[in-house]
Amino acid sequence: MVEYAPDRRRGFWTSFLDMSSYIGFATAAALATIVELMLTPEQMLDFGWRICFWAALPLGIIGLVLRTRVKESSTFEAAKEHNAELQQEKRGSLKTICKEYWPQLLIGSALVMCAQVTGFIFATYMPSYLTDNLGYATLHGNILLIPIFLLVAACLPFFGLLSDKVGRKTLMLTGAILGLILDIPAFWLMMLGHVWTTLIGLFLMSLVLMFQISVQPSALPSLFPTHHRYAAMALMFNLSATLLGATAGSVVTVLESWWHTNYAGAYYMMFACVIGIIGLTFYKESAGRNLLGSFPSVASEEEASELVRTQFENPKLDTTTMPIATVRPRS
Repeated sequence: MVEYAPDRRRGFWTSFLDMSSYIGFATAAALATIVELMLTPEQMLDFGWRICFWAALPLGIIGLVLRTRVKESSTFEAAKEHNAELQQEKRGSLKTICKEYWPQLLIGSALVMCAQVTGFIFATYMPSYLTDNLGYATLHGNILLIPIFLLVAACLPFFGLLSDKVGRKTLMLTGAILGLILDIPAFWLMMLGHVWTTLIGLFLMSLVLMFQISVQPSALPSLFPTHHRYAAMALMFNLSATLLGATAGSVVTVLESWWHTNYAGAYYMMFACVIGIIGLTFYKESAGRNLLGSFPSVASEEEASELVRTQFENPKLDTTTMPIATVRPRS
């Protein structure tokens, strides 16, 4: 999606990636609620929990079929044709990626931690927090999260579009600063014990999250050139999301037992925001720019004509990494 999207609208189009994820979270919570309403607790433990997994199986098969039929982007094909031998030698080399792009790997990991810690706490830890810490029934905890998940999904394209206008760095930095300001009030509101204050607290958490996850699908791939983008992104994102994001619930549980406070989740999210701010100080703005190692991507002939006409004074056009042959005049 990143390589297919036009440079000026990349934030908008790639925001649909996480939009689909949060629609999935809402659907999963709704399905779990329906199954729990229809079955007794004994039936739920016996076989009911399997129903949700079986319901997801057809979606997994459809996703697999679609993925196998997706063609490579013209961006990748152009880079491949430009220097096939170099791509074959370097593509996917873990050693090369770690040696040449370790600063980008660290920057990307910081940004991923900032978003994923909040994301995993919000989506996976919060249901148990509402139940175990705040005393809500499991059914009520799921129901409270469904409208917030849907709200996040609906807002992400607007935040993605905004990032195309004001910049990825601006939005991510705003989200990290808001996290430092709003995370403790969000947990305080939830601990008041009223449904409406809990919903406001969840909304504040989701607002911090929206500034991050709406932008990262377009921001993170811009760190790496075309011929290493897939492997470098896979290495950086999956390791960071697994080690720093997916463990957030366990880390918060340990912190709660150490510190004996219900604010442990807020403190850990604030720590992740600080790491994100550090990473953002080294992040180079990518909104409206062609990807490293790629030609500009446009949405219309008029936009292409404007790009050609303004190529020499356009500060967002980087020709140094484009896959074009070097032309030397005859002496």
